[in-house]
Amino acid sequence: MMMEIMKKLGIKQATPTIELTEPSLVYDGNKKEYGIKVVGVNEVDITAESSMNVEYRDANGTVLIEAPSSAGKYVLGVYVRPSVNYTKAYKQINFEITREKIGSYTLNGNSYEFYSFNELLEIIPDNTEVSIKIEKDI
Repeated sequence: MMMEIMKKLGIKQATPTIELTEPSLVYDGNKKEYGIKVVGVNEVDITAESSMNVEYRDANGTVLIEAPSSAGKYVLGVYVRPSVNYTKAYKQINFEITREKIGSYTLNGNSYEFYSFNELLEIIPDNTEVSIKIEKDI
């Protein structure tokens, strides 16, 4: 009597890697949108075929409609849905958009930094003697 033995072979789903490219995080009024790349087996870029959610949140946890542009602290979350060949993947990072210091000034013996000339003009009272140091070429 002969017996046939059959073994069922299964292919296990691979887990993709999420790679993020950081934009300049110095405030300039423009959206700070990260570059997102989903990488599969053998370092193949599968971004185009991946279904994903991208979510930016502010420091209070409020979901933003688009990438942030204002100075402050934020969280980026990227969720890649599972597919026939790949499992789900998730990546979250914290980041901060900082204001670039233009200069500093001394008022009444105290030193302060300023990040825009409008800010400087609003802070200094009229007819006040102030020592101003410009640190950035404009």
